Amino acid sequence: MKQSLLWKLTPPDRALTPSYLFGTMHVNDIKVFKGIDQITARLEQCEALALEFNLEDISSSVNPMPYLKPLDMLIPVKKFQKLRHVLLRTIDIDIQQMRFLSPMAMVNLINDQLFTQMMPVSLDQYLFDYAKSEHKEILGIESFQEQIAIMQHIPIDYQIKSLLWIGSHFSQHRKGLYKMIDWYQKGDLRQLYRSAKGNAHELRPLLLYHRNAIMAERIGGMIREKTIFCAIGAGHLPGEKGVLRLLKKQGIKIKAINYYK
Repeated sequence: MKQSLLWKLTPPDRALTPSYLFGTMHVNDIKVFKGIDQITARLEQCEALALEFNLEDISSSVNPMPYLKPLDMLIPVKKFQKLRHVLLRTIDIDIQQMRFLSPMAMVNLINDQLFTQMMPVSLDQYLFDYAKSEHKEILGIESFQEQIAIMQHIPIDYQIKSLLWIGSHFSQHRKGLYKMIDWYQKGDLRQLYRSAKGNAHELRPLLLYHRNAIMAERIGGMIREKTIFCAIGAGHLPGEKGVLRLLKKQGIKIKAINYYK
């Protein structure tokens, strides 16, 4: 498979009106905005933007996550204090003050703090805001409630284990994130896919394969009706069970666009 984050999608019955599929990273590090003018130029050619879920749905959801015990009750005292010390020393975050976050939300917060060259919003939010300014229709490939349901199926023990691993291997975790940014800049889907699989561990069917099948089916239906710029996490694109391969099986022609060169 060619290495690119942007792909032209041409259904057999809409040969003159291609859509696009773009692999994002859900972060606001300036490095992932490479070639953004080329990306928005393709977005302008389409009738709608389809994100993993419509960001407008977040504001209409009330208390989407179930109640969790605070982190200092979920994690043994000594391990919690060790984690607190590491995070205070490395990224100046006091986990004690944020103990009512879920472990997975805490992981995401840690990751956000590790990116140093920040844009005001994430790449997904930027595309959403741009599409709104251009009066494009906004679609969700999945619903926000579907995304919440996925999060609810991640075992709490798995979330805690992931958080504690970061505390014990902080430098290794930080290097891993920086590698992902580097792979993303290069459009290296193979490495991004390996990283996504590795991070998901035994939850690959839930976090990757099942969602890939759903997103591919829905994207295939959407682009047969109108021209759409689809933006999903880059780790969902490649692989035997990836969205690109599944779209190709639907008879959709896919072509890599090396927009960042």
